[in-house]
Amino acid sequence: IQDMISQGAQALIVAPLNSDGLEPALQAAKAKKIPVITVDRLLSSGACDTYVSFLGSNFVQQGKRAADQLIDGTGGKGNVAIL
Repeated sequence: IQDMISQGAQALIVAPLNSDGLEPALQAAKAKKIPVITVDRLLSSGACDTYVSFLGSNFVQQGKRAADQLIDGTGGKGNVAIL
């Protein structure tokens, strides 16, 4: 991210594994008025503080829908392991 900022990026789309250690880069982008959009992961800092938007799913709802489909598919019976 720092390299892209120094190369003159006008916007950043970031798909972080997590937000650990990302704050300095986000602050650098904010200082240069470079908008940042995160994909798939919410960050610990708030939207509009160091990033402008988040694009992704509600993973809790996604898990509930998957569980409902599994219940429907197995008739509510069966042993399930999630790896």
